[in-house]
Amino acid sequence: METWMREYEKQLRAAIVAYPDLYRITLETLPEFLPRLRESFLPGNSFNKDSIAVKWTCKALGIKHTYKAIAHFIANHQ
Repeated sequence: METWMREYEKQLRAAIVAYPDLYRITLETLPEFLPRLRESFLPGNSFNKDSIAVKWTCKALGIKHTYKAIAHFIANHQ
């Protein structure tokens, strides 16, 4: 989960800057949202795999852009 979250935060910051109209989060409010976002990636919870930040995170980590691949990565990487 730690590897995923480090990369996701990096990509989310870049996505917010590149596409501010697509995100309700700003760089200033991101720290308060990160715990909830982290929780959304836990088993049994839901997230939008089609968000730009998730797509960019998958690409950066070299994993397929599927719920199964993301869950497997999170479960098997610190």
